[in-house]
Amino acid sequence: MKAARIGRLRWFAIAVLTTASPAYAQSIDRAEVEKIVREYIMQNPEIIEEALTELEKRNQAVQAEARSQAIVAETDALLRASDDVILGNPDGDATLVEFFDFNCGYCKRAAPDVKALVA
Repeated sequence: MKAARIGRLRWFAIAVLTTASPAYAQSIDRAEVEKIVREYIMQNPEIIEEALTELEKRNQAVQAEARSQAIVAETDALLRASDDVILGNPDGDATLVEFFDFNCGYCKRAAPDVKALVA
């Protein structure tokens, strides 16, 4: 339903732009366009929420991609540091990278789970 409203707004704008004669298009001033847009938004205020939701979704996708690229860029440092401790099968086809803080209670509680994963 939200997409339908955005679609209607898009079609409304396209219809206004494509059906207007060049002379009419030149005669429309900025104030008239702003008035039309304002009236539409006031009659359909939910489109602002929809737009903000879409913006947040796009921002999250960009952030997720940036995190993925950072991990790929640091793969060698994460998986192949010269002073790494290797447990389990060194020729295995799965790699588990553990970030551990010796002062962290959660890390200490997770240790048995990590040990089970290595096994």
